Amino acid sequence: MRRYFLTLALMTATLAASAQNMYDAFSFSDVTYGGTARSIALGNAMTAIGGDLGSLTLNPAGSAVNSYSQFSITPNISVSSIKSKGEYGLTDETSSTHTRFNLYNTGFVLNFDNHRSSGLRNYAIGFVASSTGNYLGDIFATGRNGYTSFMGAMAAGADGFTSATLNSSDAWYGSDAPWNQILGYQSGMIATYGGRDDQYVAATEKVYSSGDIGLAGDLEQEFGRFTRGSRTDFLFNFGANFSDILYVGGNLGLVAIDYSMDQYIKEEAVNPADFGITFDDGRTTNFTSARHRYAYDAEGSGVYAKIGVILKPFAGLRFGAAIQTPTAVSIRENYQMDGYTKFSESSLNASAASPSDNEWEYRLTTPFRFNLGAAWTIGRWGFISADYERANYGSMRFNVSGDFSNRSYFDDTNADIRDFYGHSDAFRFGVEIRPTESLALRGGYAIETNPEMFENEAGYMGYYESGKKALSFGIGYSSRGSFFSDFAFRTTSLPDLYTLPYADYINDTLSPEIHSTRRLNDFTVTIGWRF
Repeated sequence: MRRYFLTLALMTATLAASAQNMYDAFSFSDVTYGGTARSIALGNAMTAIGGDLGSLTLNPAGSAVNSYSQFSITPNISVSSIKSKGEYGLTDETSSTHTRFNLYNTGFVLNFDNHRSSGLRNYAIGFVASSTGNYLGDIFATGRNGYTSFMGAMAAGADGFTSATLNSSDAWYGSDAPWNQILGYQSGMIATYGGRDDQYVAATEKVYSSGDIGLAGDLEQEFGRFTRGSRTDFLFNFGANFSDILYVGGNLGLVAIDYSMDQYIKEEAVNPADFGITFDDGRTTNFTSARHRYAYDAEGSGVYAKIGVILKPFAGLRFGAAIQTPTAVSIRENYQMDGYTKFSESSLNASAASPSDNEWEYRLTTPFRFNLGAAWTIGRWGFISADYERANYGSMRFNVSGDFSNRSYFDDTNADIRDFYGHSDAFRFGVEIRPTESLALRGGYAIETNPEMFENEAGYMGYYESGKKALSFGIGYSSRGSFFSDFAFRTTSLPDLYTLPYADYINDTLSPEIHSTRRLNDFTVTIGWRF
């Protein structure tokens, strides 16, 4: 089921150069809370706690919990570690580690005291920029393959399109041919054979006397996918405190998404003598290597609203709840692919690239989500807290924008989203202990279930077990004056990733599948002032 699921997404993506498959909908909709060092150390179990700029993303009522104003800034260093190993090719074990500096949270809250003993005692306004997504991650895989090739899959996908179509000057925009196949033909990766102009063989293949096509020899393959970017929420906040019992608040949230991906696959002949090629004009040569590259950039902006409450029915006990509307995101993307093929006779080398001015805009609606929290405070000595959050990713929807005429363009993709995604549940726990008035020790744990669904033979719909798991701890210092500082470390185990560099194209023969295990380590510091 896993292989079918990913193959489906891969084949959808190859119909056009741009993305817009159900995985992209999830990437842009998924939320990974950054926050302040304090909220991160507490596992972001802050729905019922408030009082910290990191809590406002979770519950806007938190701005009114304290009677003072505050400003803080939270720089962060993220370290992404990924281990990969493939099956059916690309079987070498590889690992990659990359580091990035981020600004996880910054902003201020201004608190206004009404000098009342009951009723509206104080209210707060604030502005916070907080990270809600980190796209840092690289996949790298290598290995020897004697059964399939990327170019073989490309040739199989080109059958039925004439060479005149693939090689025409307006092929990229003036035909319905997939861009992969246009690039493959124009860069020498695939060519016609057998006297027909609509059937293809790859430079890595040979045609046997029986008419069957197969790989000519062993290939050294290399695959890489490098992703960068972030999602940031800009919050305009209002909160109010009623009698130190009920706190209410609201956010107007603006979302900014910045995402880039650079992906390539390279194939090199182990023994070029195995890969003899004869062209129609009688020239002969041997395939030596080829490389295909796909670059994709996306920028998105959106808006949502969130309301929340915190209730303190009696000393020590707190409850919190918040509801966030779906986010309407407008996405603008740009993409390009290029490739080359090299032969033993260098004069026959070929290369090609798609047009570079490929911009397209569309809309995405992300899920409605809600969260609940409870906490028990123990005087000045600390507290324990727990949160629950749910989002239904099956409600994600793509929509065309502007004057794009095909209003049903995303119908199939949206159907895939409904069929293969469901809800995700997050559980977060935190504890803070204050051994002295100025020192705080913190710990947290969070787990989030995977929203991808599967169907077993009995027709029962279930969920993949692999989700996010995060363990965190931290320390905080608060001076007798206005200055405070916090540190947090968080290690997050991300869901295992299964990648198909190219689709299966030979009966009873599987193309490579890369299994990647991923971990993200965050080192976060907050410095701030109360006034």
